[in-house]
Amino acid sequence: MFRLLMIFMSIVLLIIGLVFSSLNSGFVIFNYYINSIEIPLSLLLICHILIGILIGVFFLSISIIKLKICNKTLFKQIKNMNK
Repeated sequence: MFRLLMIFMSIVLLIIGLVFSSLNSGFVIFNYYINSIEIPLSLLLICHILIGILIGVFFLSISIIKLKICNKTLFKQIKNMNK
């Protein structure tokens, strides 16, 4: 059942991606400091969304690591208090 659900979700995401790509099929010039390239708007949007997700995951993982370290020290304090 889970596998069937995953296949269905993959097909839905594929259809959404195809519609998104067809609606944003125009080319844009992407200027950066050294050069400029002409790429489809949909590709540029997807790349920027992925970069935003990666930056968010990076900062979230830093927060999670800090919380795990804090949690570990608190468990050590509880363990020392119970002795």
